[in-house]
Amino acid sequence: MDPLDAFAKIAPHLGNPLVLVGFVLLLAFGIHRALITSGILQPISARQSGAVVKLLLRYGFLIALAVIVAGFGLAAWNAHLAAGPKVDVDAIVETLTKKHERELAAAREREGDYQAQVRELTQAVTALASQAEQPSPPHGVTEALEELEAGNTEAAEQIFQDTLDRKAAEGLSALQEAAEAARHLGAFAVLRDTAKAVAAFRRATALDPDNAQGWRGLGETAAQSGDLAEAERAFRRYIALAVRAGDSLQEAAGLRLLGDVQLDQGDLTGALASYQASLETAERLAAQDPNNAGLQLDLSASHESFGDVQFDRGDLTGAQTSYQVSLEIRERLAAQAPDNAGWQRALSVSHERIGDVQLAEGNLEAARKSYEASLDIMQRLAAQDPHNAVWQRDLSVSQERIGDVQIEQSNLAGALTSYQVSLEVRERLAAQDPDNAIWQHDLSVSHGRVGYGQRTRGNLSGALTSHQASLEIRERLAAQDPHNTVWRHDLSVSHERVGDLLRARGDLTGALTSYQTSLEIAERLASQDPGNAGWQADVATLHGKLGGVLKAMGRTEEALAMFRKGRAIIAPLAARSEDALWKQYLQSFDTDIAALEE
Repeated sequence: MDPLDAFAKIAPHLGNPLVLVGFVLLLAFGIHRALITSGILQPISARQSGAVVKLLLRYGFLIALAVIVAGFGLAAWNAHLAAGPKVDVDAIVETLTKKHERELAAAREREGDYQAQVRELTQAVTALASQAEQPSPPHGVTEALEELEAGNTEAAEQIFQDTLDRKAAEGLSALQEAAEAARHLGAFAVLRDTAKAVAAFRRATALDPDNAQGWRGLGETAAQSGDLAEAERAFRRYIALAVRAGDSLQEAAGLRLLGDVQLDQGDLTGALASYQASLETAERLAAQDPNNAGLQLDLSASHESFGDVQFDRGDLTGAQTSYQVSLEIRERLAAQAPDNAGWQRALSVSHERIGDVQLAEGNLEAARKSYEASLDIMQRLAAQDPHNAVWQRDLSVSQERIGDVQIEQSNLAGALTSYQVSLEVRERLAAQDPDNAIWQHDLSVSHGRVGYGQRTRGNLSGALTSHQASLEIRERLAAQDPHNTVWRHDLSVSHERVGDLLRARGDLTGALTSYQTSLEIAERLASQDPGNAGWQADVATLHGKLGGVLKAMGRTEEALAMFRKGRAIIAPLAARSEDALWKQYLQSFDTDIAALEE
């Protein structure tokens, strides 16, 4: 038999200490015999052999025994390491998502995006656990895992920062490992320090520009930080890589994320195109595998996003259709898994979106039923986990929407109560995390809703105080992120609401100033996206309000010019939209113009 073939048969058994010792002895004596046979060593005499045997008997047994004991000790140590406590990656990820639920609130808006973020966390924790299981783990890894078990990421971030710096310094051969460390660093940092996460993902994309995950991470964190331009560039690169790889699922996700950014930028035309492309891809994938719940969820999210743009553009019929398709998909999924909180929440959101369309159409009873269906689901979820800030926020939204319907139904006391319940929830959330822009924005909305309710009941002083509280929050948010069109639009609305109250209290000069400030912001927004019907209508409305104040101040010519400008803007919108409110605006402009011209 060939010696190599013989060794190949023995090799798998050398892990056993006894076999290893026997093999070493056999090898030693075999080599000695071969040396004698070849004449390199001379055979010893009988007298010499006796002395050798005596030495072997005296020391050989002790040496062999020591080797065997050492072998068994090594095997026992390896067994101890193998049987030692394993890192429970899933438990750590669950702890992190619960502790940082407020930071993950934005991702929670879509189940698919939330699951993507959970996967990134899982990959980061798994990578750290793999380092801990090495024979000589890096310093601090065990402590970092213990900190993660408590929901704290700082130590883990430092481990990956050290890995990133070390691998980057090694040169070209280690750049991908450095980029991977940067991505893991970003996955942890986003839970507590958005700026640090953005920096980590920038480094990751610079080190490994062909890794799609790095670009998605950069896009998401840049959008979260308010840098919409960088977010758009990152998502476009992410989409390009997905197309190059033939990954239609990631392509659809990237198009949807790009649409979100375009929507925040006020580019409704671009957002509509991105959502349309995402929807077409999602429909194709879902048709290929109709039993895949994940693909069905993605499809429902695409229909919802498409509906959001249709709603903002004043296409209520189209929005209703899109939202209804999304609702039907989510109803099927929720029925299949009643205990899946994510699917139940998505169903709640669908009911809410449909209620928004029904409210805009003036179908108040249908809107109330839709909002109550949403509230019922959220109350069940919140009862299961009272400390879940996301569920609490959703509860506040449902209460607010019901208040909106009650206002339209002239149930003013009920509306004010609903708004105040929503405000109390949001005050608690904002107090827990004062730096959370989402909570602060929600709080500003609640102050505005309460102010509206107070005004309808004749409490102008209280209403003005509430709206001014809302305005102060929105001024801070807009100053922090000047490129965020949502914040700027809300700021314009707050100035308008304050102007309404000042005019009602007889302060025409103050009202004129507030309306002018509001109009300046609204005109800048509308000029960025002429296709945004809602923003165009805002400009028209403000012209009408300024015209009313100027008329009351006796400045008739200026008032007439304002009314004419407002009518020129609202007329084409009313002609192509089913929005009854815009048609009322047009009629109001015609009445005001006719009165002044006479």
